[in-house]
Amino acid sequence: MEETASGDTCQNLCEKANEDVISELHDDILCYMLSFLPTKRAVATSILSTRWRNLWKSVTILDIYDGISGYYKNPSTYKERKMNFVNFMDRLFIHRNNPSILKFRLSLAQSYDFTCVNAWMSHLSRWISSSAIMGNVEELIFFINFQVRLPENLYCCQKLVTLKLHGHIRFDNLQSVCFPSLKALHLEHLRMLNNTAIEVLLSGSPALEELELQMEGRDSRRSVHVCSLSLKRLTIGFVCIFVPYDHSYRKKLTIDTPNLEFLKLVDFASEELSMQRADSLLQADLCFGYQTGVFNVGIEEYANMVVQFYRQICGVKTLSLSNCNIRSER
Repeated sequence: MEETASGDTCQNLCEKANEDVISELHDDILCYMLSFLPTKRAVATSILSTRWRNLWKSVTILDIYDGISGYYKNPSTYKERKMNFVNFMDRLFIHRNNPSILKFRLSLAQSYDFTCVNAWMSHLSRWISSSAIMGNVEELIFFINFQVRLPENLYCCQKLVTLKLHGHIRFDNLQSVCFPSLKALHLEHLRMLNNTAIEVLLSGSPALEELELQMEGRDSRRSVHVCSLSLKRLTIGFVCIFVPYDHSYRKKLTIDTPNLEFLKLVDFASEELSMQRADSLLQADLCFGYQTGVFNVGIEEYANMVVQFYRQICGVKTLSLSNCNIRSER
C-alpha cells in the first residue's frame, strides 16, 4: 500500500510539473509578460499554441530593432533582410488588436543603402504616425542613424510623458510642439539640433521636469539657451573636440531654470557660460575643460568665466567637481 501511495504521489507530482501553468494565466498578465520582450520575440510566441497565437497583438509596448547590417559585405542579403523588416513592420500595425500603444521604441541600424533612404523615410513616417496618432502613447524612444524628419503629428502627442531622440533626426522645419504632459526629454547626439529647435521644444513642454542634452563639440550650434520654469533636473554633456572652432563666433551656453534642483554639466565646448536664477539648486556635478589651440578664448579668460559660474550657484547644497576642471590640454 505504501509503495502504491508513494507511486501515486510521484505520478501526481510529475503531472503537475508538466502542466502548462503559464498558459492558464489571464490574458492581461500574459501580455504584460510579453511586453518585456523585444517585439519580434513577442510575435514569435504565436507559434507556441493556439492559446498564444494572438496574444502579441494586444501588447501595448513595442520594442523594435531592425538588426539590418552588412550591406557592403552582401548587398543582396541586405536588401532581402530590409524588405523582410519592412513587411514585418507593416503587418505588425495592420494586425494589432489593441489600438493603444503606450510605449514605442524604434532602433534602426547604422548600415544602410543610402540610395534607398527616401523609401526608408516613407516607411518610417508611416510607422511613427501609426503610433503617434492613436493618442495614448506615453513614451517614444527613437535611435535613427540616417537623416530623417519626424512626422509633424508626433510633436502633438497630448499624453506623451517621455521622449528620447538619438541620431540624425532633422529639426530644420520645426515650428511648434504641443506636449502638455511631457515630463522627460532626452536629446542625445543629434547633430542637426540647433538652439531654435531646443527653444521650440522647451516652450511647448510646460510640464517638463527632466532634460538631458548631449551634443558633440563639432556640431553647428553657436549658442544653447535652456529656459524652463518647470525644469527640475538638467543634464548637459558637450563632449571634447580636437579641431579649431570657427573664429567668427564663440559657443555660448545659458541656463535659465529658476526651479532647477539638480544640474550635471560636462562641458568641453562652451566658451561663454552663465547660470541665471539658481535659487532652488540643491546639487551640482560639474566638469569643465579648456582646450589649448581649439578655443577662441585664452586660459585666463576661460578660468574667470568658470569662477563666475561657481559664484552664480553659490547657494547649492552639494557640489561635485571633476579633476578635469579648467585643466589646460597641451
